[in-house]
Amino acid sequence: MVHNSPGGVRHVESVSRDPYGHSMRTVGDGHRGFRERDLLRRPGYRQRTYFDHGHVYASIYHDHMYARYGGVYPVYVPAYYYSPAYYAWYGDPWGAPVAFGWGVTPGFAVYGGYFAPPAVYASPDAWMADYIINENLQASYQAQQDAVADAQARGAQAVAEPQVAQQQQPIAPEIRQQYVQEVKDSIAQTQAEAAGKAVDDPTPGALSPAHKVFQSYTDAEATDAAGQECELSGGDFVQREEDIPDSAKTVAVTVVAVAKPSAGHCAMSARVRLSVDTLQDWYNSFNEKEQAGFEALNANRGKNGIPAGPDPGRVTNPMGQGTPDDANAMASAIQGQQSDASAMQAEATGGTGQ
Repeated sequence: MVHNSPGGVRHVESVSRDPYGHSMRTVGDGHRGFRERDLLRRPGYRQRTYFDHGHVYASIYHDHMYARYGGVYPVYVPAYYYSPAYYAWYGDPWGAPVAFGWGVTPGFAVYGGYFAPPAVYASPDAWMADYIINENLQASYQAQQDAVADAQARGAQAVAEPQVAQQQQPIAPEIRQQYVQEVKDSIAQTQAEAAGKAVDDPTPGALSPAHKVFQSYTDAEATDAAGQECELSGGDFVQREEDIPDSAKTVAVTVVAVAKPSAGHCAMSARVRLSVDTLQDWYNSFNEKEQAGFEALNANRGKNGIPAGPDPGRVTNPMGQGTPDDANAMASAIQGQQSDASAMQAEATGGTGQ
């Protein structure tokens, strides 16, 4: 399956089998992506090996059954837990506002009108929310830059995005504040898990009453009330408006922030239907980025204006551990997808590629 995003990034998804006949799903854009496979010695668990410009790392997911909500949903499993005091630190305001320097990153040239970090942070959960947003936008920017470079390498002209009437607007303060609250709630739940307390988990994260605002981590198709398709892209925000999926396993969402307006993009404030599986994937990505944020803020404790804070006391979670697939094999598979997609496209169009 091939999907061309509004920003010109071509995502290819394919299913193959390993030497033992087990199914593997690979998704990539030529420079980054992932390969997903079941962990046969850990029933009910699956591993994704993420690939990004030659670097690999593994994330683990556990399949949970939610019969009322359409079946099985994958749930991210942390590779590490931290001390209760470290999690508690995220829920308390800092003694004084912290001026944190993010530095000048290339993505701000594209998203500066959409996401501009505040001058100071009052608490670590507010910093974490912006860390998650910033990381996602930088990845989206890099994917678009790679797409332009790939087009030039093929001797093709990168497709210019048509001008659209919709202008870039900043993420609304109330959306950012709600996202901070979701970070806070998520950290509190992880703290309980780390302390060995049973956590009531009656709904998948995609449909959780405590998580209604989602940031997009992938390009996705949505459908409006008239049945017309529109696109969502990395960095957008949607707000879920329904708690129970329909027979097609979709729910209504409202587009509440558009990172980079383009032709074919879902309009700001549009109410559209989106796959619950897509929302669950975004929810898992949110949790993964939060885990990375713990490490990033820990690395800055006592630096760049960040208070020293408690020692994280990191402890390995055996059920969240995995061994990444070989980086060279991942590179070959993901780059090979793009070659196969180009060949199929050329065959389907008589060699014109159009």
